[in-house]
Amino acid sequence: MKFDPVHDSQAAHRALVKAFSYPGAPVSLKESMTGAGEIPWIMAVLGQTLLDPETSFSGRGVAILGELTGARRKPEPEAAFVFVNGWDEAVWSDAFTRAGRGTLSDPHLGATIVAWAERETPGRAWTATGPGIEKPLALFLPGYGVWVQARAEACKEFPLGVDLIWARDDGTVVALPRTTRLVSAERRE
Repeated sequence: MKFDPVHDSQAAHRALVKAFSYPGAPVSLKESMTGAGEIPWIMAVLGQTLLDPETSFSGRGVAILGELTGARRKPEPEAAFVFVNGWDEAVWSDAFTRAGRGTLSDPHLGATIVAWAERETPGRAWTATGPGIEKPLALFLPGYGVWVQARAEACKEFPLGVDLIWARDDGTVVALPRTTRLVSAERRE
């Protein structure tokens, strides 16, 4: 199936709004399909939904997104969206370290990292709290905490920070806005 720029973008946009409204909860994007075979289909759907000629992006292995959307490629610190096409804890961590965090006068310039990892990637349990989370939420996130620490550092000076959209191989996305706090489930406070 091909990606319908009107209907599929609208469906994906609604799913992203829902994911950011309920941080940490997986939201399905399976209704949105694409013909971009170089990258996981879910990353192509997200790219075609989030990017346009007025936005910027960076990332390795996602050059086709510029062709599909007209978005401009920029270095990670200047890009509105940073695409991480695959699981590697060091690469995820580096993305949070390098991504733009916005400024006090323009906090909306903080980047959104769109990262792909299989749902079953080895990882550990975390507890999430913050706006949109009614009571502490148990999450299982990929990796062993290196990228989570880099994310915490990137988001420590609210309203500055970096948002995350975790795209998974099961056709779902999990959003973690910069306001979501993560604490290791093994650590009790």
